[in-house]
Amino acid sequence: MTCPSCGQEFVIDSDPQNASYVYISGITASASASASATCDGDEYGDVGDILNAEQTLLEQQRKDPISRVSRQAWQQERVQIQHSYMDALQAVTAAHSKADYDNNAALRQANRRKRETHAQLVQDGRYR
Repeated sequence: MTCPSCGQEFVIDSDPQNASYVYISGITASASASASATCDGDEYGDVGDILNAEQTLLEQQRKDPISRVSRQAWQQERVQIQHSYMDALQAVTAAHSKADYDNNAALRQANRRKRETHAQLVQDGRYR
């Protein structure tokens, strides 16, 4: 990424275990209790303010019981939707498979009739 204020390039990785960010290059973490970061080329610290706000929001969401409950409800709803999609897909696949079997059986029966008719015509001498 680049700093919107000074154009300095910096690299940040996410740290899912701690729900935070790891500053790789071009940016330094502040030693203050707010855990903000400032761009090495930025005298205003806008990037640090943004990252600090995002990190604070993530921490609040992780600790907030209402947020946790709503996130769990959203995840359960997502799982139910995925299950309904899978059920519909399995039904379509089963119907298609049954249609394939029925079509194949009808084709085999038609070919069997043709062979029997041909054999009967040859036996009667009406066909060589």
